[in-house]
Amino acid sequence: MWGWRRTKGQWSAEAGEILRDTIERAMENHRLLDRAYQRLADALEQVRSLLGHGDGLPADTVRARLATVQPTLDNWPGARASFDRTVAAWRDPEGVAPEAVREAIETFAIRGEGAAALRESVDGAAENLLGLRDKLLEIRARLAPLRERAHAALTAARAELSGSPELDAAEEQLHALDTGQVAVEPNRRLTDAYRDVELRLTALRGAPIGARGTARPATDGPHPTHNGDDTGPTTG
Repeated sequence: MWGWRRTKGQWSAEAGEILRDTIERAMENHRLLDRAYQRLADALEQVRSLLGHGDGLPADTVRARLATVQPTLDNWPGARASFDRTVAAWRDPEGVAPEAVREAIETFAIRGEGAAALRESVDGAAENLLGLRDKLLEIRARLAPLRERAHAALTAARAELSGSPELDAAEEQLHALDTGQVAVEPNRRLTDAYRDVELRLTALRGAPIGARGTARPATDGPHPTHNGDDTGPTTG
């Protein structure tokens, strides 16, 4: 494959074999890294596909986190092309001194080990994104009944009130929640935010909150992390 040559003053057959094996290992590690990056890209797209549907998922927060992953994918093609050029330069070298062969062996060994280590990091980032996807699906399921109640309260309030700045403000807040533009305060959840809007709309109608079966205060208790429902696993 490689057309290694042995000429007086150049490398020995043993050195050529070591170089060839080292390059093959480095190439295999890069092929595995290619697949790892593809898994990362697939996981990123799966998360992105969940956003922007108006179902209350924290789109702005999640997109900000995904933006930290994208450069990793963007940088890989250039790094891969650089490696391929280095490999091509050693396919049929001529007049190469033994010292240059030794340096090439070291270089390809380092690049192969680096690719293996990077693959572990990329695989971890992909797993984190898949965990984020699963968490977003869970959040969407939890939010669905709360969103339905909040929108029912909005419809009822519209039927009874008109020209109310408070109603307009509550409607804007509900829209912001639906479109994922709200950063939830510390120790709060998105479910809390939807309940707050429902209570606010019920109060605007002048009905006793206790008499409204759909309106009730949050019972989840504080959540230990900022943007509790907003975040999910880290993305590496």
